[in-house]
This record gives sequence, C-alpha cells and structure tokens, in this order.
Amino acid sequence: MAARVDVRVVVFAGAGLNSVDSTGEEVLHRLVDRLEAQGIRVVFWGLRHRVQEILARTGLVARLGEDRFIPLPD
Repeated sequence: MAARVDVRVVVFAGAGLNSVDSTGEEVLHRLVDRLEAQGIRVVFWGLRHRVQEILARTGLVARLGEDRFIPLPD
C-alpha cells in the first residue's frame, strides 16, 4: 500500500518563466482552482514582474492575495 502524503502548500518557483500566454494562463488558473478546492495553498515565488503583471490582469493576484506572490530576494 502506498503511503499518503498530505500536501498543504504548492510553491511555483517562477524565476525562469519569462512570459505567460493565454493558454498557459488558463491552465494555471485551472490548476490553482483544483489545488485550492482540495485545501492546498498555492504560492508563487520569484516571478518576473512581467509575468506577475499578466497574472494580476487576469485576476489571479487579486483572488489569491498579494501575499501569495513572493519576490526574489535582492
């Protein structure tokens, strides 16, 4: 029997992501919806400013909250 792992948080490390097109944005929204519906908190770390702006325009930043988008350290 396989062990069950209780995942509580998923962190998307996005430092290497330069852009998000409409298909990627849609898939990302659906994935976040599924994870959040299961009680799994989604956090984004190190997104480039341009990518975070796209996610803000699509409403994901407002829905999850700014505190779920953690910038790269200086």
